[in-house]
Amino acid sequence: MTLTAYRQAAAAVIPALTGGRLSLAAWETGDALRADTPQWITVELIRDDDDCCGRALAGAAAGHIWLNTVPKCGRDGAIVSSPNLFGHELGHALGFWHVTDPAALMHAVVAADVSMPTERERFHAAIAYHRQPGNRDPDTDASTSAPLAARPARIIVD
Repeated sequence: MTLTAYRQAAAAVIPALTGGRLSLAAWETGDALRADTPQWITVELIRDDDDCCGRALAGAAAGHIWLNTVPKCGRDGAIVSSPNLFGHELGHALGFWHVTDPAALMHAVVAADVSMPTERERFHAAIAYHRQPGNRDPDTDASTSAPLAARPARIIVD
């Protein structure tokens, strides 16, 4: 996977998992390891035979993703398996956990043909990212005090 492919994956996945609230604002590369910084996601390539192919801090103020470069994680000479893995780890860095749908980007095992969040993931991510910061009430939006249940909703049922 090339740096261009990483950048393209980030540019597509970040807005999809934040309801368009966030986007790729800057992209920096280099050989030196950078300190974790709030509002940035640091991507570090590691080589660890005992580690999984990717991991990330979930929802941390300063995001960090580790992508493993061992041969078991490569495909066709790529650094890591695919943009799918990188998109999945971006999901963790944005605060999302694993889901049970095997067709979802945030499933524990990312399918080879899944590179973007499902409609259901995008729907729920948009809700999560449109909540006011600090609002822990599941029924009321802090900016309006209007119950969310009174607003139009679309419910997806499996």
